[in-house]
Amino acid sequence: MDTLYWIVEYDKKGIIPEYNPETGERISWKDIPKKGIKSIMWIPLNEQLLRKIKHPMPDTRVSLSFLPMFKCNIPEDAIPIPPFRTQEIKVMKRWKCRLCGKEFKDSECEHYKRKFKNIQVPICPRCKSSDVFICEHCGYKTIDTEGRLKCPRCGKDLFWEFQQNIFRVNKEERHTKYHLGYIKDERKFEIIIDEFGNVELN
Repeated sequence: MDTLYWIVEYDKKGIIPEYNPETGERISWKDIPKKGIKSIMWIPLNEQLLRKIKHPMPDTRVSLSFLPMFKCNIPEDAIPIPPFRTQEIKVMKRWKCRLCGKEFKDSECEHYKRKFKNIQVPICPRCKSSDVFICEHCGYKTIDTEGRLKCPRCGKDLFWEFQQNIFRVNKEERHTKYHLGYIKDERKFEIIIDEFGNVELN
């Protein structure tokens, strides 16, 4: 999710924002003056500017959190680091119940340990459904065959039909980090801000 944009402040009290406040056009870092930069800031997007931005990325939006302004003062004789974004992608493994549609993590549900083949079976925390075996003769359902060859209800020889009610689904989560800083005396100073407002110094 992209919720911040950069502003460059100059010694002579002028500023250049990443997005033109009148037209919404994006201004490239390579097109702005590099001399006399006093500070670089990441500023939260607002609704008015967001409506003007032309061709925004799909995840560009106003943050639901009240984030502050993040500012890095640039010392004399320092080389500003162009402000840039990076994305961290996490794949969240979840289960989904076919019967009620509930999505849940392993830690959010109970598990049944099958005696036959020693398999952990997730149980939906909402409707308590799970994968089941069904007797083809009488429709008897069980979560665990326990290696039985005859149905405990009708007594006939078994050919179990397997019904999968719990499916594995992977959810991709993308988180944006914002970078700014400078290089002075061959040393790099960098501030990294995540979309929740947490700050890391490098």
